[in-house]
This record gives sequence, structure tokens and C-alpha cells, in this order.
Amino acid sequence: MKKILHLFTLLGAFSVLSCGVLQSQDNTPAEPQALPPTEAASGETPPAPDAQPASDATAGDDEKPAKPERKKRKSRDRASVSRAGGEIVTFFSDAIVPKDKKVESAVAVFGDVRVDGSADEAVAVIGSVTANSKVREAVSIVGSTTVNGGAREAVAVVGNVYVNSHVTGQVVAVGGGVELGPDARVDGQVVALGGGITRDESASIGGEIVEMKLFNDINGFNVWITQAIAKGRLLAFDSALVWAWIIAGGFLLCYLLTALFVPKAVTASAVALEQRPGGTFLAALLTAIIAPILVVLLAATGVGIFILFFAKLALVLVGKAAFLAWIGRRARITHPLFAVLFGGVVLALLYCVPVLGIVMWKFSSFLGAGMVVYAALLALRRRRDERDAARNEKAAAAAANPAQLGEPPVITGTEIVTTQTAASFATRAGFWVRAGALLIDFVLIAIVANVCHVGVLMLPLFAVYCVVMWALRGTTIGGIICGLKVVRLDGRRVDWVTAIVRALGGFISVAPAGLGFIWAAFDDERQAWHDKIAGTVVVYAPKGQSLV
Repeated sequence: MKKILHLFTLLGAFSVLSCGVLQSQDNTPAEPQALPPTEAASGETPPAPDAQPASDATAGDDEKPAKPERKKRKSRDRASVSRAGGEIVTFFSDAIVPKDKKVESAVAVFGDVRVDGSADEAVAVIGSVTANSKVREAVSIVGSTTVNGGAREAVAVVGNVYVNSHVTGQVVAVGGGVELGPDARVDGQVVALGGGITRDESASIGGEIVEMKLFNDINGFNVWITQAIAKGRLLAFDSALVWAWIIAGGFLLCYLLTALFVPKAVTASAVALEQRPGGTFLAALLTAIIAPILVVLLAATGVGIFILFFAKLALVLVGKAAFLAWIGRRARITHPLFAVLFGGVVLALLYCVPVLGIVMWKFSSFLGAGMVVYAALLALRRRRDERDAARNEKAAAAAANPAQLGEPPVITGTEIVTTQTAASFATRAGFWVRAGALLIDFVLIAIVANVCHVGVLMLPLFAVYCVVMWALRGTTIGGIICGLKVVRLDGRRVDWVTAIVRALGGFISVAPAGLGFIWAAFDDERQAWHDKIAGTVVVYAPKGQSLV
């Protein structure tokens, strides 16, 4: 396992090695300069910088032959080998070591490595390694390792290892199998985690054999990584990727069953994107932001994990089916089942396009979740509007028939509580207008806190500001701008005790990542947690009534 860790350390040096290659190209010997005019006219030739006396040149002929040619050849080699020790590093191409070349390491990222000459290390990341001559280490990640010329160690991560020569160390395949040819001789361990170990009768193993067989062949997975994922797509037209198309067909079948059992939810989500694309995209963005917070909160409880799993499963299935139905509806296919089928075929073809395939996969999942959430919010809003309309009709009918009002108003001191007071603020404010008013107040207090250099006390100052404004005016500056007012459930004005309790309850609403405030968007009574604690509700002030 040390070698595997060493391999990942090499990945961090790729950028340095590539910079070395670029720098070595700039350090090639310069071309000879032209002679000055005076020297050219006189016919004199300046002495070469490395010139030696005749006697010394004769004595050193056997020791340093053809020095200029060797230097020129070395400069040509540096065009492909980095200056820092003789490494070959390639990206999106193959790294090949010819027979007449010796390097310390050959590394290919998204490419194969073939060693015909001499190399200490041969490493391929999402590619295969073929060592036809002796190497010290041959390692491939998501690819196969083939050793024909000998090695100290041969390793493949998510790939197979084939050995037909002498390996003095160990042979390891993680997520793959090991095959030993007739000339294979391994002195160390042979480990295969995932695939099996196949050996010729004449092959010899000197160390321990560790085999954990889970599958027969992993070549199809390697083809998927190199031909699909490496090119930024999920699918590709290749005979080795039939299994990937079968899995994609299984997912499409799940979406078809979802459209069959819950067609109204799928259709409503697709219509939400059609009619309100901006709101749907905003809901998708908020869902992506809030979802990790909910994961942390629900994971703290044992039951929350199961709720989260089933909620995520339903969101993915309905959301993806709704996105496919939306594609089908572009072709004027209104039936949800056939719309999902048509959209699935179109999306599968888009998955085969490089780069666009991965983008469409992520975008469809992202937008599908927003479609479901926004459709649910629209359904809740319609239910509230219908309930509010029924309540207003009942109040109007009662006002038209005074006999139904019952007992006369109760007068206690200077405070009068009547049904007219409660009816005047019957329309309750929704989540978004409340969020806008809260944002205005927060910005104002933040400006004041920064001007007074008391930014550390901004939250306590905000709480005090809310208590004073609620108790004196029944609203805040943001509420005045948005036309909102805070009242008690019995219709009375908010007193100091209620204002303090509501402010303290606000900290409880903030504690779980603001979930207590978001609760007002889903609650039937449009109350946040601090509203329920203090017995208050935020309503729209009647037109023409001053809140100042």
C-alpha cells in the first residue's frame, strides 16, 4: 500500500514536471551568431570556446569524441523529457519510451504508457501501462498493467494486471484481477481484490496469494471510464458498454413507473417549469443550498436518516421524471407516461455528447428537484388562498347579518376587542414578503452597527430594535415599507411582554440554520416558530391605514 500512496504523491508533482518541460525548451543552446562585418572582411575565424592545443586534442581523442554532437542530441531529447531528472509527462496522449532511451519515470494522464527502453517508474492515470523492458514499478489507475520485461512491483487500481516475466516484489490488483503467463515468476505476494487470479501451470509464485473475487471482468468498467467519463459524458456507443446502457434503461424504467403511479405530481412539476421558469430555478437554487443543512440536522437523530433517505429518493424520482416529461411536452406529448419515455430517449442521446453529457446529467438533477419543490409550494399557496377566500366569505356573511355576531363586544378599560379588529387584518403575509422586510431591517441595523463600530453586538442590537418597534408601532421599518403588521392571534396589539417573548423566540428560529423562519412558507397558518411561541401572526395592513 506504500506504493499506492507514493503514486498519489506523484500526481501532485505533475504540474511541476510540466513546468520543467516548458522551461527546458527555453534553455536549448542558442544558434551561432553571425560574425561582425570587420571579422568577415578580414577572413579571420574566431577561436572556438572549447578549442584545445593540438597535443591535448590528440591525447583526448579517445576520451571525449564528438562532444558538440552529443550536446546537440541532449538538447533535442529535452524537448520531451523534463529537465528535473529525465521524466516524461504527457496529458491526453501516450508516453512512449523508445529502446534507445533511459528515463527515471514515464507518466501519462488520460493516456497509456509503453516502455521499450529503460525506466524506473511507469505510471498511467486513466490509462494502461505496458512494460516490454525491465522497470522498477509499473502502476496504472483505472487501467491495466502489463509486464513483459520484468519489474520489481506491478500494481493496477481499478484494472487488471498481466505478468509474463520476472517480478521480484509483489503484484497487486485493486478492483481487478491478476493473470500470470507461462513465463511469469513472482517472488512476492499476489493480491487480487475484486477479480480472480488466473495462472499458467508453469507460472511460479514465491509469496502469499490473497484473492477476494467479486466479479469476473472489469474491462467494461475501464472502457466506460476512458471512453465516457474521461470525455465528460455518461454513455458512449461501444460494444463493451452494453452494461451501461442496461443500467440507463433501468433508471428510465423507474421514471416511467413514477409517471405511472403519480402522474399528477409529475405533470404539475413540468407545468411549473413551463409557466414559471424563474421561480423554478430559484427554488432549485434554494433547495441545493438548504438540502445539506437539512442533512446535518436530520442525521443527528436516528429516525431522521430514514426520513432523509426516502425524501431524497422521492425527490430524485419525481424530479427526474418531471424533467423528462417537460422535454416530452416540448414535442407536444401531453400524456405523462409517453412524455417521460420520449424525454428519456432524448436525454440518453445527450448523455453521449462529450462534456454536454455530464452537464445535462447534473443540470437535470438540479432542476428536477427545484421543479418538485416549487410545484409543492404552488399547491400549498393555492390551498391557502382557497382557505382565506372561504374565511373572508364567512366573515363577510357574518358582518352582513348582525344577528350572527352573538354577544356584544367586551370593554375592559380603554382596550376594546371586537370581531371587526380581527377581520381588518385577516389576510396573513407570506414567507417572501416577510423575508424582504427582514432583509431591510437587517441591512439597516448592520449599517448602524458598522458606523458606530459595534459590529460584534449587531444581533443583540437587532433584537432590541425589533422589541421596541413591535411594542410601540406593531411593526418595523421593513414592515412599514412592505405594509406588514405584527398582531396577536386575538387581534390585540403586541405589548412589551409579547414583543420580548417573540424576540427571544427568534433566536430559536435562527438556531437550526434559519429553519424556524422558513417554516412560515409551509405552515398552514403562515406562522414561524417565534410566532407560535409568542402567539402572534404577521398580516397585511389595510390600505390607507398609517403604520407610523
